[in-house]
Amino acid sequence: MTVVTTRRVKPGREADFEVWLEGIGAEAARFPGLVGRRITRPADHDHPEYVIVFKFDSYPHLRAWTESPARRRWQLRATQMHSDRRYGTASSTFL
Repeated sequence: MTVVTTRRVKPGREADFEVWLEGIGAEAARFPGLVGRRITRPADHDHPEYVIVFKFDSYPHLRAWTESPARRRWQLRATQMHSDRRYGTASSTFL
């Protein structure tokens, strides 16, 4: 099971967002069932969209992460760094 989030980072906030990515990754690693994460960084600076993928071994583990207070705290920290966010879950490992 995967959770995919895309974020368009505000200009000038990229370094802050990179620090945030490391922090949320470390937090997710504390949750059972995390198989891995993948970050696709923007290739075009005119469209600074990051794609963040967290993969879990089961739906219950994925839900434990996505519904956790810890994840909500990290999400709130990011709101000042991005202007757009899209979120979704999928059962496919090919995202």
